[in-house]
Amino acid sequence: MLIVSVRGYRSAPRDAMVADATPPHIRGYAFGFHRALDNAGAVAGALTAAAILAWSDLSLSEVILWSAAPGFVAVALLGVGVKDEKSDPIQQTELSRTLSPLRWSALSAPMQRYLWVLMLFTFARASETFILLFGHELGIGVVELLLLWAALNLAKAITSTQGGQLADHFGRGVLILIGWSALAVSFLALGQVTTSSGLWMVSIFYGLLIGLSEGAERALISDYASPDERGTAFGWYHLVSGIFVCQPVSAAGNRIITAMGLAGAASL
Repeated sequence: MLIVSVRGYRSAPRDAMVADATPPHIRGYAFGFHRALDNAGAVAGALTAAAILAWSDLSLSEVILWSAAPGFVAVALLGVGVKDEKSDPIQQTELSRTLSPLRWSALSAPMQRYLWVLMLFTFARASETFILLFGHELGIGVVELLLLWAALNLAKAITSTQGGQLADHFGRGVLILIGWSALAVSFLALGQVTTSSGLWMVSIFYGLLIGLSEGAERALISDYASPDERGTAFGWYHLVSGIFVCQPVSAAGNRIITAMGLAGAASL
């Protein structure tokens, strides 16, 4: 839960910055490209971890510990290389008085309706780490699971930018429908998988199609949210995504997995 909170804390302002810096007619492309870079980072991280585990004597715990080093470097570079422009203290005081309150009622009606839809969809889905748990249940080794994770994120990176461009051209809803439908089909297919090769095929299929909707999902937030509520809207978006996607590993989710197995839970 702490990881979800930290990721949401940094993701909401980052998404708001992308929306602020991008003209409305190419926001799908901008968010899709942003997601492609994010997924590419996950590919590099997973491949690096797999190589270290395969060709060194480090344990999995040690690799996880060392993975914090790039984060510290990034924070140091941010502190040294990025400087805020000094603003008028009077303007800062006025700004603090006009900040949007972090209240659900502060969001516009269209924004609230979209977030309700996202809540329902996110509650019905499982975290992508569910795929790794399934692979572990099938007896796949740690190195191969890392390669599978890299392939999944590579598939998303390949289609994210194109999906964002298509969202700008055909509309956000069409691409979101494709992505969400792909997720439903993929997890239904997971219920039928019994081999590692089958898991690889389903995971790559899932990644290619879900990547199409990643930019559109965020672009629609920026479309519905007015400029003065955009940061709040993205904050609620990541709050909803973070809380509801945790439900498969909740007590109820654990009981379902224990009773039915991961394959059965995926079908459900």
